[in-house]
Amino acid sequence: MGVTNSFPGIPNISPDGTRIGTKANTDVKGQSVIKVINEDGTGERILATRQAPNYYSGSGPWSPDGRFIISYGKIAGEAADRLIAVDVDNGTETIITSGKWSRIAGVSWFRDMSGLVMAASDEFSDAIQLWMVSYPSGAAKRITNDTNSYRFPTVGADGKSITAIQDERPAQIWSLTVSPDVASGVDGKEVIETAGATLISKNRVDGYLGVENAPDGKVIFTSSETGNIDIWSMNGDGTGRRQLTTDSQRDNGPSVCGDGRNVVFTSTRNGGEHTWVMDPDGTNQRQLTFGGVERAPVCSPDGQWVAYNSWDSGILTIWKVPINGGEPSQLTETHSAFPMFSPDGTLISYFIFSGNKIGIMSSNGGPPVITFNSPTLAHENTEEYGWTPDGRSLILHGEEDGVGNLWIQPLDGELRKLTNFVSQKIWWYDWSKDGTRLLFARGTPTRDIVLFSEAK
Repeated sequence: MGVTNSFPGIPNISPDGTRIGTKANTDVKGQSVIKVINEDGTGERILATRQAPNYYSGSGPWSPDGRFIISYGKIAGEAADRLIAVDVDNGTETIITSGKWSRIAGVSWFRDMSGLVMAASDEFSDAIQLWMVSYPSGAAKRITNDTNSYRFPTVGADGKSITAIQDERPAQIWSLTVSPDVASGVDGKEVIETAGATLISKNRVDGYLGVENAPDGKVIFTSSETGNIDIWSMNGDGTGRRQLTTDSQRDNGPSVCGDGRNVVFTSTRNGGEHTWVMDPDGTNQRQLTFGGVERAPVCSPDGQWVAYNSWDSGILTIWKVPINGGEPSQLTETHSAFPMFSPDGTLISYFIFSGNKIGIMSSNGGPPVITFNSPTLAHENTEEYGWTPDGRSLILHGEEDGVGNLWIQPLDGELRKLTNFVSQKIWWYDWSKDGTRLLFARGTPTRDIVLFSEAK
């Protein structure tokens, strides 16, 4: 078994400085490991192994006595990470706390091993907060309680103070009316002028995890206005805000079916991460997939199918299921994700992890009929590639000098820039089916280093 460098964890040096511990994937399908290696690169050793749908999400620091490496990962059927100590001698896993965490963004030990400080969001919240986790009891106590997020905490040398990165990612929704000629490509290499974009959401927590045009002109989007990530709707001018999902779990990534009859989304309710479907007014909510973990659902233009990411084959691949339920079918065999239906529903674009490529395949599955090299345009949320309304090109969002814009990749041409925003990042976007409206969730993130004295 060989260890690859795909999706490695952050390397952490042992207390005596002689070894490095990290999370890595292997060349075995769907397998992740916690490994150690000597500081000179020799003596690589696998401590613990997980096979999908169980997997390690990342790794953290060694314990001060050098006996454990902190890691975190998911257990099949659960939507949240568990905080784990992996024994360096024998690879035994011990769950440190009974808490379940939707995201973990850093862990630091107190030198006396009385506990850890963890940056994490619990399964009911979106904001990443600081937590004190006692060791070995596992009791978790919240240190911060605000709307900011925190990452990479570090316990100070005095054993009491904590430093962390305070991270805010505001998001507001903008609407831009565009010419159908631009959408169809008739205007050639013309860049869409974005100065006329209109702000249609008033707070700073809208659309970060999804925004969609509905056929009736409404906007379906995510918001954490209540403190929880839910799905909302509003009119095209921002009026008539209405909350569609109200459960205590995370609901995100909405996709409106082309016939306007259903909205599909990812939810962590019922203890797992699965695809759900509801009517556009939020009624008739029901679970659609029942595997290990399913994410990033998209509905077909005719409203009959839902494609999504799944680990059920032992590796992340693309599947689809009828909108009314039934037996799901696997569409790809290789490591791939983020499907998007073409406007006529005959093709699906998706991301191919091997070689970082964009693939286009039949909506019935099979090998790609077209591939492109994935552009090196950094962006926050996904490797997702949408379609222009005419189906002639793919759209992706990326960044130059920290500013988000859209790029267009014709199926038979060269990549070119499509929009000309001069500030903010794009967290999410959607182009209406008729080609007349672009929606953007945009914002400017801020980061500061903050100090908490006497935190223990």
